[in-house]
Amino acid sequence: MRKSRRNCTVESCLNGAQNRFSAFLVLLLLVFLSCAEVVSPPGGEVDRTGPWLIGSEPENEAVQVASGNQITLYFSEPVMKPTSGNPVFISPRPYMQPKIKWKSERIIITLADSFNVGQTYIVTVSSSVTDLRRNRLDSSSSIAFSTGTAIDTGRIGGCIFKNEVAAAGAIVALYDILAISDITAYDSLYPDYVTTSNTEGRFSFQYLPPGEYRLVGFLDQNRNEQLNPFRESFAIPDRHIVVGGELPLEYINMRLISLDTLKPTIISASQTSDRLVRVRFSRKVALDQLSASPSRMTLSEPSSDGAAFPALSFLESDLAESASLTIYFSAVPEGTYRLDLEYDSTEAYLTDDELEIKRIEDKTSPAVATFEPVDKPIFVNQVHMRMVFSEPMDTSSIMDQTFMLWHSETHVVPLTWQWIDEFHLWFEPETLRSGRQYRLDVTEFDLVDLAGNLLGDSLRQFTFSTLDSDSLGWISGEVVILTRDSTDSPAVLCFRNTSSGQVFDLSVTGQRFKIDVPAGRYLLSGFIDSDKDGVMGNGSLFPFAHAETMAFYPDTIAVRARFETSDILFEFR
Repeated sequence: MRKSRRNCTVESCLNGAQNRFSAFLVLLLLVFLSCAEVVSPPGGEVDRTGPWLIGSEPENEAVQVASGNQITLYFSEPVMKPTSGNPVFISPRPYMQPKIKWKSERIIITLADSFNVGQTYIVTVSSSVTDLRRNRLDSSSSIAFSTGTAIDTGRIGGCIFKNEVAAAGAIVALYDILAISDITAYDSLYPDYVTTSNTEGRFSFQYLPPGEYRLVGFLDQNRNEQLNPFRESFAIPDRHIVVGGELPLEYINMRLISLDTLKPTIISASQTSDRLVRVRFSRKVALDQLSASPSRMTLSEPSSDGAAFPALSFLESDLAESASLTIYFSAVPEGTYRLDLEYDSTEAYLTDDELEIKRIEDKTSPAVATFEPVDKPIFVNQVHMRMVFSEPMDTSSIMDQTFMLWHSETHVVPLTWQWIDEFHLWFEPETLRSGRQYRLDVTEFDLVDLAGNLLGDSLRQFTFSTLDSDSLGWISGEVVILTRDSTDSPAVLCFRNTSSGQVFDLSVTGQRFKIDVPAGRYLLSGFIDSDKDGVMGNGSLFPFAHAETMAFYPDTIAVRARFETSDILFEFR
């Protein structure tokens, strides 16, 4: 034997070394593959399908489940834990946070304590869970099981919106009504039941026990599952939530709103080159009280017996709210003044103690800030002609021929006008007709500001048109209100043209409705005007008040000129 080892050839020795090296490479490759991330092989069609829940232990809807503390969810493919937030919700919420392990296509949930006797458990997985290629679940998924002899069957469903657009990924929370009140600090209270909205804004609760709840949706910006109403947008339903009660609970629409809790402050106040006072606020303020009485804004001299100068008018008075004001005071001597502004009689004055007024020469020409109506066809009865100027105008400078309204090159429409204040001029045409093009000619050099600066030196034209009855179609149908506490209230329907964006509103009392609209395609939405103010009410958290019921028609409505699109059934459920 020793002789044969001694007499081995060089070639055989090299072959042995190569075999040992090849075996080492195979072993190294196996170790590397066992440690590598499992991914789809290269090439072929890209995986764009998200995972889905295919099973669980205990099984979905199982009853008389034995005492234990572990729940396993099985998915169609390996899933990944999101980088932030809690993607798995257990309802009712356990006293202690469960341990959650992610094992390829499984999620293993271990509770700190054993299951309670006679309890229905709901496990919801958020749509934020993805596969290895970052494809998300289509929507949140839930399973339920019971340690008792029966499983709860209560359901709640609906949609959540933000600015009329579906809000995906919003938390929708249910609180036991016995644990909540108008003084509850929501940011310290966890919901009893939680789900999330899908990409279409839809949400759903299943397997709920009978009882009364508070339903709230919110955008969980800090991902702690608790509503902070002073920082996060929230949505309130239109009805009492009583699982097992009389009201339907599967078609609840909610709209996200925000609390405006920060008090406005004056960021800056200064004199402009037009000798006006420009004020900027930290946020928008309501202007209804200021528009009714501009004298709520005053300039006062510092001394206790100094003169005070009330505002005469302001540019933004035709707006509902604004973050800035352009204010006209009468002749104010040079000096430093205190500005006091009372935009709300229930709130403290906004002030600026050091507003400097100087005697400056106004050399800036005025401008037309806005003219209405805009150049889109509208109904004759909706024409409101008005002109807003960038600064106060000399209201005595207008001549008989300053404004001429034409509906053809030869036909003049008799026109009167009225100054609402130094900024706002309203027009009243004698007669307007359907299907006409109108042109307002403005002689610019007849219009001057208070310093004598001309609007311009030429003829300016503004055009608008009225809808032709031959271009109109009709939409007719029936409004059905299935919510029992709203059957006596009017419904406000909103028809939005998908191409032009024009909106046509119709208030309906009773069941039948009919409206004339231009040819095109329309989206239909509406709300039940419970307080009869014509404005959609979004509800309130403090004190708690329900929103007004809103609804959306599921299809686009096509309208042809001179034809009626009938039998539209619009339901509030």
